[in-house]
Amino acid sequence: MQFTYPVTFQRDQNGTMIAMVLDVPGTMTIGANREEALDRVQGALVAMLAARMEDRETIPRPSRPVRGQRVVVLHPLVAAKISVYQAMRGRQTTPEDLARRLGWEESRLRRVLDLRRRSRLEDIEASLAALGKRLVIEVKNAA
Repeated sequence: MQFTYPVTFQRDQNGTMIAMVLDVPGTMTIGANREEALDRVQGALVAMLAARMEDRETIPRPSRPVRGQRVVVLHPLVAAKISVYQAMRGRQTTPEDLARRLGWEESRLRRVLDLRRRSRLEDIEASLAALGKRLVIEVKNAA
């Protein structure tokens, strides 16, 4: 799954710019201008996605941006962690079950699922493999 979410902008009555990710309700931040708001919206998006994971909710799929619409692209490590979470949900596997299957302490798997913490790529790959998935990394030309 691609983790590129379209961003919508709106100016408030004080003149500040509000950046929102409508695909993930509640994801918004402000800035003095579009660029500043866009720089901040990734943090707001990660916080909302982390909250959805903690509440064991689905992760909304990004909609297709309209031509010229700005987007926020999740950091690859965050996207990989969300992929582990989604694979677990797809297989109806609990963190406890997956940790046991991997022979890990549950705290190690919880770090893999924590979007705010760094994780070893090897742990993410092992988690995905235990769920019948594999991580594929693609490099594209910069825009």
